[in-house]
Amino acid sequence: MYPIVDAKERTRIVNTFAEKNERQTGVLAVENEKKREQAEKDAIRMFNKLPFKEDIDIEKLPELRDTVVYYHRLHLKQLLLDIYKTTKVLYQFKHTGKLVTYIKYDNNVHLFANSNHKAGCDWKTSMEIASKLDLPYKNQSLASLSHEYFVKKYHPKGKKQSRANIPMKLKLLILKEQSHQCLHCKNVFKDDDRWECDHIVPISCGGDALDRSNLQILCTGCHLEKSRKEAAEMLANIDNSASYYNETTLEIFGEVPIMELLITSYPGKIMHRLSNQRLSKQSL
Repeated sequence: MYPIVDAKERTRIVNTFAEKNERQTGVLAVENEKKREQAEKDAIRMFNKLPFKEDIDIEKLPELRDTVVYYHRLHLKQLLLDIYKTTKVLYQFKHTGKLVTYIKYDNNVHLFANSNHKAGCDWKTSMEIASKLDLPYKNQSLASLSHEYFVKKYHPKGKKQSRANIPMKLKLLILKEQSHQCLHCKNVFKDDDRWECDHIVPISCGGDALDRSNLQILCTGCHLEKSRKEAAEMLANIDNSASYYNETTLEIFGEVPIMELLITSYPGKIMHRLSNQRLSKQSL
């Protein structure tokens, strides 16, 4: 192996490799998005097609076929262990943090924990609200339903208010348009430099999460400085509770006949403030 000393040849090889990585990363992002969409379709089909039962004992699970089973529990860790002790089989499961929320049992039987356990209600409440909001039911929590309705109403194309959902293909396109440099300090990124895809108008101030015109690539230093200034501006706001999410969420609940249902479900704990990914509990 010998180092390539010709400047033009080195540039050609570097650019070719970068374009190859860009294409591969973009393809991977598209494939992952397709997988997420397919998983969501499968979930909607399952919850609308299969019958459901509640709190079935372990001994009776082998008798079930093509069924969704809900348990009035926050998590299913103990159930998973009990099934393993009985069958000596470790079934496929999903978890959120340390909480086991789903177990895929035999014979197309699906076991789910109560996603609304902390709110003091269960899946029936989610089913009713999903129906009132004209949203497909797929075992969402009340917080998830509220966020989905926000997305549906204010982002008809299904754009989600999350940095995590900015496709890598779009990030790389913006990076290429900026000639691989920070838009603020104009420093050119090296191969091992870190950079951030930043929202010009913050999401908390009503900026669109996926609109190309609201996205820019910054180096980590400039991004941190911008974030600090935005945080300082928010703290300086006299009425910090009058946020974009509070206003729009209260408007949502004012439009649909579900406030009474929510109040009777868990009085004094109405979730009414939309954050980036979840609703925080506050008393009205």
